[in-house]
Amino acid sequence: MKERIRRRGAELNEQFIGMCTKLKEILGLEREPVGVKFLKEKEKQNLKDNYDDVTKTRYCKALMRVGNGEKVMVTSENISCPASAAAFGLKPSNNWCKIRGKSYVDRTKESRRSLFK
Repeated sequence: MKERIRRRGAELNEQFIGMCTKLKEILGLEREPVGVKFLKEKEKQNLKDNYDDVTKTRYCKALMRVGNGEKVMVTSENISCPASAAAFGLKPSNNWCKIRGKSYVDRTKESRRSLFK
């Protein structure tokens, strides 16, 4: 059973690599496609040793680094872009946010959710 699961995992990995290669060719990408996952605290602790979560970085720069093969974890401690930090709820925003002609200063999770409905 374990061998069958291992083989299936290897098959899926090969398929994924093939899809990434095809995507790069079709879109003319220079870097690898990047996936982003939001982690719960327990998941974060399990992965922390395998990812750079210390280097101060902007979110866009983190995506470029990952596309070049680095393993990066963006946290409230190492994100250096205030707009991205606020957008992801990692840090509060000190700025007014204007969407659809209305100004919002309420930075609660519920108010952020309502901005995008």
